[in-house]
Amino acid sequence: MKHRITRRGLLGGMGAMAGAAVLAACAATPAPAGEQEPAPTAEAVAEGAGAAPAGEVVELTFQHFFQSPELWETAFVPIFAHIEETLGVKIDHIPTPYGEMSTKLLTLVAGGTPPDLTSLGNTVLTDVAKRGALLPLDDRIAADPPCPMEDIMPSRIVDNTWDGKLYGMPIDQGSDGLYYNTAIFDAAGLDYPNPDWTWDQLVETALALTVDEAGRPATDPGFDPTTTKQWGFQFDTSLHRMHNLVTSLSGNEAWFDKDITVCQMDSPEIVEALQYLIDLRCVHHVAPTTEQAAGVEGLAGGIFPFGLGYFAMQFAWVGMTSALKLEGVKIGTDWDVTTYPKGKKAVASSSGQGFPIVKDSKHPDEAWAVIKEFMTENVMKMLGQNGAWMPARISMARYGQPADGVPEHYSEAFIDPVSEYGFSKWWYVPGWSEWDQTITNEVDPCWLCQRSAKEAVDTFVPIVNEMVEKRER
Repeated sequence: MKHRITRRGLLGGMGAMAGAAVLAACAATPAPAGEQEPAPTAEAVAEGAGAAPAGEVVELTFQHFFQSPELWETAFVPIFAHIEETLGVKIDHIPTPYGEMSTKLLTLVAGGTPPDLTSLGNTVLTDVAKRGALLPLDDRIAADPPCPMEDIMPSRIVDNTWDGKLYGMPIDQGSDGLYYNTAIFDAAGLDYPNPDWTWDQLVETALALTVDEAGRPATDPGFDPTTTKQWGFQFDTSLHRMHNLVTSLSGNEAWFDKDITVCQMDSPEIVEALQYLIDLRCVHHVAPTTEQAAGVEGLAGGIFPFGLGYFAMQFAWVGMTSALKLEGVKIGTDWDVTTYPKGKKAVASSSGQGFPIVKDSKHPDEAWAVIKEFMTENVMKMLGQNGAWMPARISMARYGQPADGVPEHYSEAFIDPVSEYGFSKWWYVPGWSEWDQTITNEVDPCWLCQRSAKEAVDTFVPIVNEMVEKRER
């Protein structure tokens, strides 16, 4: 029998997070005269001031990345159909690859053809806001709030705020969790992962579940890591996704000081944590090399390799839950999720999408109406139960559990941790994208087993510190 713990309550923990700090963050901030066109007053909003003439169907443009297979047909097609019917508008879509969202948006704005709406992740939103491409939402919130603002996860408000103003309406919460293949665990006679697991237990289990072509586990002296057919553990090496793991191992979540004057990733405990993760790949061989990962992704044909049974466990984003429901996934319902192992400190990094109104939008009032509709219980429920995203509203987070009940322990992995220790990375400010790239360039050889963590850190920290010193404040 596999052992589970009782699922922690959601609303009690989350409700404690909503307080005066959130209300202050959401309060109206009047714009200086001449800086921008003022948002409509409450009376004007109520009367439809600035809207299209009665009977005229407004066509809005929305730049987004939602047309990927795991998001579009099951979630966003019915959502957009509902919004168009409810508001009497037509939405023209500008499909954009996720990694090109901010670059394409700035190009459209510079070319005089801005979309009315866009969707930006918290790693890039502040940089786009600093460039003057977005409209602050504070005055519209004060005049015509989309929902009780204290019902939005506080860390997600912080994620979408720049220079004291809210530029993106938080739509979702992009938590991370530990996915595991129950069939692989059952075949090996091992207990499933759970929130009380330690890192030592994870590594011990990953070694037992990493198997080469000859059927030898990684614990066997004859194990050949060059012919591995099943890996015990996989994780994303992007800085954004890796932060939770490094913090758990190191006990130090501060990659920069609070004033963002110096990079602190050279602290001994962070270096040791990075090396621990490198060793999972290069010493223990329980995680695939860069080349091996690319190989199984090629064989997967667009399906996440976890869905084809290549990994016994994978630390990944909540969005993989919807991808594991796609046609072609071979593991069926033989999987579940939990939170990552216990370590020296727990954080649940806040992340996700914010919906801004783009500067020079031709239809800002209608764009605001679309954002408001996304925040309603009806659409929040559609986002969650259709398997797209976990809603950013505290009272709606329960709808993140997919309607089919899979995975069973969704709350344990993706909701409970955020309610207890949601964390917003304060160094996601204008300039972070360049620092991220610099750090990544120096750390990448580590994942190729060509460099130690200390060698990488000793190289990039001085460079990043120079960049930080020159940043605009």
